[in-house]
Amino acid sequence: MIKITEHKSSSGNFFIVDTLENKKKLSSQIIKLKSCILHNEKNNTTYFMLYDVDMKPISEVFNFLNFNLASCSFHTKEKNLHALKLLYSYLTIFNLELSQLTKLDITNLQYFLKGISPCGYTISLELLSNRKNETINGYLSIYRSYIKALNIKNSPLLKKSAKPKSLINPFNDSRVLVDSYESSVRLAPPNKETPKYISVDEFKKIITIIRKYYSTREECIVRLMFEGGLRIGEVLGLTADDIVVEEINGVTTGIVYIRNRSTDKPYQQAKTCMNINSKKQYVTDEYNTLGYGYQTVPIDLELVDLINDYIEESHIWAREAKNDNYYKYSLADRIRETSKYEDDNYYVFINKLGKPLSYQSWKGIIRDIFIKSNIPIDSEKRKNNINHRFRHGFAMYLVKYLNCEPLELSKRMRHKSLSSTEKYYNPTTSDIIEKKNEISNHLYSIIPELTLR
Repeated sequence: MIKITEHKSSSGNFFIVDTLENKKKLSSQIIKLKSCILHNEKNNTTYFMLYDVDMKPISEVFNFLNFNLASCSFHTKEKNLHALKLLYSYLTIFNLELSQLTKLDITNLQYFLKGISPCGYTISLELLSNRKNETINGYLSIYRSYIKALNIKNSPLLKKSAKPKSLINPFNDSRVLVDSYESSVRLAPPNKETPKYISVDEFKKIITIIRKYYSTREECIVRLMFEGGLRIGEVLGLTADDIVVEEINGVTTGIVYIRNRSTDKPYQQAKTCMNINSKKQYVTDEYNTLGYGYQTVPIDLELVDLINDYIEESHIWAREAKNDNYYKYSLADRIRETSKYEDDNYYVFINKLGKPLSYQSWKGIIRDIFIKSNIPIDSEKRKNNINHRFRHGFAMYLVKYLNCEPLELSKRMRHKSLSSTEKYYNPTTSDIIEKKNEISNHLYSIIPELTLR
């Protein structure tokens, strides 16, 4: 019997592998891999590193994270680093070679990632993290990309299922075929107990609570997410240059520009825009291409005015009261160098210290707003990101109230495919009942004989 236990330490989790026979310990081994993220100030580049048990850098991982994923966001690289650390921990524990993995090894890897042992298995796992199947599939997808980058062929991880996975587009009942893999684990149907989107009534409650207990800053943030469909990272990364008023085809409208800058923190990055490693990229054709380097979102002029009111009030105060912090932390790169922009550019949403509002600070604020609004949140496990519910609400509003067609909705959500948009269609039980009643009433109006006498 092999017993694997996971332990916490100040420098990261590690594993102890005990070999047992008749409950007697024959041997014990400590498996501890270290990962780190290093930032080089000289060239403004961040490097992702993974070390083996002898503290030697794993060059294949270094090349994959820093070169193959060079154009990916900080969050994506960080997620890949964590997944690969688990993979190499597994390989080290069982003394396996990545290029020689068998189908049984992949099955054992799934159990290792899940943190549980099947009944009667010769390996006992007592791990701290019990991961969901969705998370495991995400890690397996990372391993496939890594194996392909290493040019490892005929791995069981890469074997596709004989039958592709069929996704249903809920808007028009069409089917979309996507590749599926034999090594993927089966997903349970989503738990719909906690609504995945903010309804119009809930949004009204939230605005009421914000206007009673909070400030213009909080209202601007939730309105950008609900009315414009912005992700929270996109909101926190906005600068003064990104919110403009333009005339398009004779119509004056507010426009939000979404893009990444080298001054952005990881929580401020727009994950669907070009990743920035150097200021030199600002002048490239790719960076200045709509849909790749940047994206645009139209917003109401009234919301533009509200944001400008907030900027005028909060930033004038910060320049005077928190001058050092403001000019050290809140200044952002200017993309368009013209005579029109003479002052410094700065991040829009700041805190009481004159620094950019962080995701951690905002997370506490929005949870408190939900609680005050009597809107359910996941108190123990994060199943439905409460910030992302506003974006889901934006999508459902377009479907329910504006009868938005699938292709138009996909464009409004700034998605590259309909399969991505499909995830945002999450009707509640009330929505289903309401739609059922609409169908019944319409049918009865056509065939009145159906009504019971």
